[in-house]
This record gives sequence, C-alpha cells and structure tokens, in this order.
Amino acid sequence: MKATLLVLVFFLVLPFILVAQVSLAYQAGYGTYRMSSLSEYQKNVLKESNFPAEIVTSFPGYFNHKIVIGIPVKMAINKFYAGYLTTAGRISLTDYSGKWLFDQTLNAFQAGLQADHSFYKFKDFEIKGYINLGLTTTLMRLYQYLSVAEEKFDESYLFVGYGIDFQPGLELIYTRSKFSFGVFAGYEQGFSKAFFKKGSPKIKVGTSSDNLVNPDWAGLRTGFQVGYTLGK
Repeated sequence: MKATLLVLVFFLVLPFILVAQVSLAYQAGYGTYRMSSLSEYQKNVLKESNFPAEIVTSFPGYFNHKIVIGIPVKMAINKFYAGYLTTAGRISLTDYSGKWLFDQTLNAFQAGLQADHSFYKFKDFEIKGYINLGLTTTLMRLYQYLSVAEEKFDESYLFVGYGIDFQPGLELIYTRSKFSFGVFAGYEQGFSKAFFKKGSPKIKVGTSSDNLVNPDWAGLRTGFQVGYTLGK
C-alpha cells in the first residue's frame, strides 16, 4: 500500500521535475494519535460481548511517512505533500473452549499544501516554521473471528472516513550542495466525519446514531527528513 502511494505521487509530480529547482524531501517519523471515539467504541464492544477478553492494542502511536515536493514559485505556499499513517486496535480471547478476535486496522492517506518560513540561518543550518493543510482519507478494516469447538465464524468490513488536517511545526535543516538533512517536530489537529461502510454511506459505525465513531489522528509528529534539489 505504501509503495503504491509513493509510485502514484511520483507520476503526479513528474511534470514538475522538469522545472528548475524542484525540491524533493522524504520524511519518516513517529506520531501519537488521539483516537478517543475509537477507543470508547472498542471498550463498548468488549463490554457488550460478555466475554472474559482483553484489549491488547488500543490505537497506539506509530511510524508515518511523507513526501514533500517544492516548486520554484514566489508564493508562501509552494509545496505539496502526500503522507501515510497507520494504527490498529485489537480485542483478544483465547482459552480451552475457543478463540475470539476483534480487530480494527486503520490506514490513512494525506495530501495537501505546505507553507514554510525561515526564521534563522547560520552557515549551512536553517530553522523554519511550517504549516500543512490538507485532506485525510482513512480506511478502517473491521475484522471479527470466532472459533468455538468445531464452529468457526469470521467477517470483515471496510469503512471510510474523510477529514481535514493541519499541522504547524518547526524544522532544523542542514543543507550541503543539493542535499539536505533535517529533523522536524509538529502537532497535528483536524476535523473528520464519521466512518461509513464503503459502498453503503448510510451504514455507519457507533454505539448509537448520536454516538458515531470517527478517525482522530491528532497528536505529536516528530522525525527526520532527507531532501534533494533538482535543476540548477
């Protein structure tokens, strides 16, 4: 999935690569994720099951990836980005009588615009402030497996959630010739709509119509980046 995203981004920006001074940067980092409504839903599923199961994973922070493309225009907003995030939740029970799994796996794809501003330069080092603004599409795979004696049951559904995200932060960049290396730290916030079943928008996830589940990727973002500038 990540490889497909990176290939798609490459072909989308291929025309820009022919323009002088196009910058390409790859960011890899770690993110914390709020996921409050998903956590509450997971607890409710466990409670309603009446099984002596446990929550073994509850949507922890995880590694994420981003590609940033800058083009030589005299505007504050002169960069595009595409990113990927993932996390998951699991309820599990295994004993002599059988096994039960309730999994929620989330994969999110982000795309948007970036504006940055240089605050301080010293030789080859530079401190920048940045802000990202874009769209997030989250795919949640809900999978349930139950095995009791000789009886087995499993089901899988795919749900979609759309949202808007924005992330302010700081970068420390070291530039040498056409290469750059750096670290970044920011905090992401956003707004998202409730998950709906793919192909059936009226079917949503939640404990009631007034308490629906939505993705919430808000949290800290830290990591490193490597970049290269094409052209003269």
